[in-house]
Amino acid sequence: MRVFKRKKSDRTPFRPLRQRMAAQSLRARLLDEVPATLAGLTLIGSAFWIGFTYFVAPNLMVPALGLMFLVGTAWFGLGILRMQRLAKGAQAEDYVGAFLQTLERRGAYVLHDLCRDGFNIDHLVIAPSGLYVIETKYASKSGRGRDEIACRDGVLYRNGRQMRGDALSQVTRACEEVARMTRALGYAPPLQPVVVFPGWWTKSEGPVWVLNEKAALRWIRQRPAVMTAAETRQLYRALRAPAAEGAAAA
Repeated sequence: MRVFKRKKSDRTPFRPLRQRMAAQSLRARLLDEVPATLAGLTLIGSAFWIGFTYFVAPNLMVPALGLMFLVGTAWFGLGILRMQRLAKGAQAEDYVGAFLQTLERRGAYVLHDLCRDGFNIDHLVIAPSGLYVIETKYASKSGRGRDEIACRDGVLYRNGRQMRGDALSQVTRACEEVARMTRALGYAPPLQPVVVFPGWWTKSEGPVWVLNEKAALRWIRQRPAVMTAAETRQLYRALRAPAAEGAAAA
């Protein structure tokens, strides 16, 4: 009897996830920063090595080594700061994403990290009450008293001081992108832009909700349903399908 040796398979033991995870884009950017940061560290090491090896070289080498060391240190330091900022952003998106997933118990669906031209949508909640386009922002606290982020007259303030960045315009543009996408698919659900600052006290005024993660859940749950469970599920499947990206690009 002939015995055939079974050929080893190159197939992966698991199926790739069709649905993107929270903070997936930030993690990719974080990995992209690693080579540049290591390049700065390499310059620092090269400067030390050359200086140690050629310490009896002419004095002209000293300025060159000093410049190499300064450039490498600055490059490395900036890379570390960018990586820290991206890591904190990814942690915040993971945290908010876990809170939003609890909405699925109430018939909602959640998509994370929808990539579009020039920007991405952190979270998209498809609920019977409508669609919620959510931008998560990390902000450090002072640790003195009650830290609060407020939205007044279209401007964000952290503990009374105007915040840098333009989170309100960013989430508004993302909401417009989702509106184009749903129209192309033949839907016209209510849309609500939301900016979430996890762990903060918040005050919200205007068309954009500025909330923490707990208030976001509460506000979404309190809105009345405008779609049936079947319509909500159908819309979720349409937005999740790869064809939705093509519709948005068109």
